[in-house]
Amino acid sequence: MLPALFAVLMAVFLITFFASRYKRCPPDMILVVYGKEGEGKLVRCLVGGGGAMIWPIIQDYAYLSLTPLALEIADEEIGPGRADGPNRFNVAISRNPEIAENAALRLLNMSPDEIAQLARDLIRGALQGHAGGFEEIRERVVLKLNEVGLDLLSYSSEAGAAQRNSFGCRPARAGLSIGRPQKGG
Repeated sequence: MLPALFAVLMAVFLITFFASRYKRCPPDMILVVYGKEGEGKLVRCLVGGGGAMIWPIIQDYAYLSLTPLALEIADEEIGPGRADGPNRFNVAISRNPEIAENAALRLLNMSPDEIAQLARDLIRGALQGHAGGFEEIRERVVLKLNEVGLDLLSYSSEAGAAQRNSFGCRPARAGLSIGRPQKGG
C-alpha cells in the first residue's frame, strides 16, 4: 500500500512541477527566455503564440508587448526643409525572429514610454539634415529601428498627400502613409 501511495504522490508532484514550468505566449506578446540557452545564444524568443519550458535556476522569462506605439515628431525636431505639418510614425517590436532578438537584448526592461522615447530619438537621428524621397526616409528609419528590435509600421506626413502618387500608397488621414503597402489601394 505504501509504495502505491508514494508512486501516486510522486506522479502528482512531477505533473505539477512540469505544468508550473511551462509558460505560454499570448498572441500579442513575445515570450523571451533567457539564461542557459545553448548554441551560444543569449535569448530565445517565441513570437505571438506557443510556449516553452522554463527550467528553474538556469532560465528565466519575460514578455515584450507587440502593441504598436504612435509617435508624432514635429518638423522643427527633424530639421529645416521638412514637410509642413507633424510627422506620424507607428512603430512596434518586430515579429521577425532575428530582429525580435535585438529587442529582447535591448528593450526587455524598458517601459513603453522609454521605448517610445528611444524610437523618437532614433527617428530624429535618421532624418536629421536628410532630404530625400519617402522611400529613402523609410529605409533610413527602418535600418535604425531594426538595430534595437523595432519595426516601422507606417509613416505619414501632412505634406505627403501631394507626393502620394509617386510612392503609390493610400493616404493616412491627411497625409501619405509610407509603411507597409496596404491591400486594395
